[in-house]
Amino acid sequence: MKSNYQEKDYTIAQIAFMAGIVDSHSGISIGKCGSTRKGVKTYYYRGELKVEGISKELIDWIASTFGGNAIQKTTIKRATGAKFTTYYWTATDSKRLPHVLSLIEPYCVSRKKDIGIVLEFLETFNYPKPEKKVPGAQPVPDDLMDIRIECYEKLRRLNFLSPRGMRFKVSKDNL
Repeated sequence: MKSNYQEKDYTIAQIAFMAGIVDSHSGISIGKCGSTRKGVKTYYYRGELKVEGISKELIDWIASTFGGNAIQKTTIKRATGAKFTTYYWTATDSKRLPHVLSLIEPYCVSRKKDIGIVLEFLETFNYPKPEKKVPGAQPVPDDLMDIRIECYEKLRRLNFLSPRGMRFKVSKDNL
């Protein structure tokens, strides 16, 4: 999907406010996605910034300031059957995500390492594309795929949670 994101100048207040939101209400991830075509399993990776909360006004502000869509999600708690509504905004495209992350990184505190890893990951998408030889997505050079996998694993280790939700360091042996 082509991105219609247009970079623009933001005020320092907008950038710093977004950094505070990202530090406290966001998920920064590299997703591993798979597909099977003609019996062959292949994987690709994508970066994502997702801000989720119960304030529609906050998510609407992010969407109106940084573009994209505010999405409403209704969840039903299994134990009680109670319904509650949350809202979220995501950035996954190749223009919006690196631009927003690079702007807010200097203002972030708790998510600075996560952002650095995702920005390193996103750099691997800036390479000269060869002419299409076959229909569909073209193979990624091995050296770039190795960097993507390494970034994916670094981010997983950084954010690995124990069963009780506590962060702890993991070695490669534990993955």
